[in-house]
Amino acid sequence: MAQHAVLDNISHKDIRIISQRGADFGDNVSLTTAFISEFMQLQSWYPLFFRHKSDNNSYEPVALLGLKPGQNLFLQPQGWQAGYVPLSMQRQPFLIGFQQQVENGVPQQVPVVCIDLDHPRVSQTQGEPVFLPDGGSSPLLQQATAVLQQIQHGHQQNQAFCQTLAELELLQSTTLELSYHGAVHKLTGLHSVATDKLNKLTAEQLQLLQHQGYLQALYLMQASTGNIAKLLSKMENQPG
Repeated sequence: MAQHAVLDNISHKDIRIISQRGADFGDNVSLTTAFISEFMQLQSWYPLFFRHKSDNNSYEPVALLGLKPGQNLFLQPQGWQAGYVPLSMQRQPFLIGFQQQVENGVPQQVPVVCIDLDHPRVSQTQGEPVFLPDGGSSPLLQQATAVLQQIQHGHQQNQAFCQTLAELELLQSTTLELSYHGAVHKLTGLHSVATDKLNKLTAEQLQLLQHQGYLQALYLMQASTGNIAKLLSKMENQPG
C-alpha cells in the first residue's frame, strides 16, 4: 500500500532510489499516462491511445506497453529496451502533492515534491541518494523535480486536449484484434481518434486544433499505431 509523504531533507536524509528498471521495481504495467509534450518521443516506440476515467467521466492519453494486464513488453533482463521512457514512469517513486500555504494573507495550494515510501525503488542501502550530505538536492532529485514540473503542466495540457476532442466528438471506443501465439486476442478498453470525423471538420475547427497544437498531437497518435506490430513481435517471443 502506498505511503505518501512530503519530501524533506531531515526525515528522508538517508533515502536512496534504485534506478534499475524491472518488474520488481513497479515497471510491469501495460498502460501508462502519456503527455502531449512527449508525444514526439513516445510515438517512435509505443502505440498511443486514450483511456476513459470513469471516476470523473474524462479521458487521458496513454502509451501501450503490453498486451495483457501487468505486462510491459519493453522490460528485458538488461532493462527497459526503448530509447525513451514515459514521464509517468520516469517520475517514480516521486509524485506531486499540494500543501496549503498563506501568501499575502491568502491561503493557496502550493505544489510540493512527495515520495511513496513503500515504493520498491525506495531503499536505505541501494541506489542513488536523494539528498547530498549537506542537505542539498542530489542530481537525482533535481532531475525528478524537473520531471514532476513537466508532469504538472502536462496534466493541464491533457485535460484541455481531451476536453476539446470530446466536444468535437473525435474520440471513439476501439477494440484491437491481435494475432499472436497462434490465436486472435481482443484488447478492449481503449479509445482512439475518430479519423472519419477528423476528416470532416470545418476549416475553422481545424484551425482551432492547429492553433492549440492539437492537430500535430493527433497525427502523432495516429502514426504511433504502427508500433502495434512491434508489440506483437515482442509478444511472439514471450512464453505462450
